[in-house]
Amino acid sequence: MKYIIGFMGFLAALGLASTSVNCAVKSGYFVTPHKNLMAAPPGIIDFGFIKPGKTETQMVRIYRNQQAAVGKLRIKTSAPWIKIRESPKRSNKKLKVYKITLKPPVGIGKVWEKIRFHGIRKNDYLLVPIRMDVLPEVNVWPHRVLLMPGQTDYHLWIRPTLTKRVRLAAYQSQSDHGVKFTSVRQVSAADGRSLLKVRVAPVGIGFISATLILRFKGVAEPAKVFFVGIGH
Repeated sequence: MKYIIGFMGFLAALGLASTSVNCAVKSGYFVTPHKNLMAAPPGIIDFGFIKPGKTETQMVRIYRNQQAAVGKLRIKTSAPWIKIRESPKRSNKKLKVYKITLKPPVGIGKVWEKIRFHGIRKNDYLLVPIRMDVLPEVNVWPHRVLLMPGQTDYHLWIRPTLTKRVRLAAYQSQSDHGVKFTSVRQVSAADGRSLLKVRVAPVGIGFISATLILRFKGVAEPAKVFFVGIGH
């Protein structure tokens, strides 16, 4: 069933901005298509990039076509760390205002979740997608390294998300195919930033690859860098 999300005049009256993201909201119907549940802002609720361990909040407004009464709603979320609560002072018979509060787990990465608003009838529902990218506690760049013939030393930049500096605790190689890491040292660059000096010894012939796993003090999730090249 095709439907149109929102009336621009109604949204303008509420002071809501439209979004350029392709709408992925899924709606059922309430008695007639002219009384569907609608969401504002419409489409995907995008929290963007989130720092690990940080709590994020956003408001969502639920109404019906042609300003019909919303009625009683049941709400379910696809993840336990997504909480949603109605704001009685901002809500009325024709408009329900909810506050979304979420704190995604550390190391979860890119996330797609959803909130389901369900009315009194079976097919009276609205699914609102939620997306976000939870940043790692420590980002090591580049994530992929191309091994060059005759080159043994490579530099990796350390970019902590929550603190200014972190200290390398240990490293190991995983899925080693013709690559040996002889040393990994943390040093300070001229501008004060931290970097890793990695020494690699290609020991295979043909396609070679390995994943360097880096663990930092006080950081739960390790950082991973993929090395690939052609051995001689």
